[in-house]
Amino acid sequence: MILPNAVCAAIFDMDGTLLDTERLYLRAISDACSAMRLEADDG
Repeated sequence: MILPNAVCAAIFDMDGTLLDTERLYLRAISDACSAMRLEADDG
């Protein structure tokens, strides 16, 4: 596959400095657990 514009850089914000993504992360984990019929807890 040939892409029209190559990616020059990527920024990973693992500690929440740029964006507060904790809520989205927890939702993704919850959705993944539900899909596998597992129970996710808050602990």
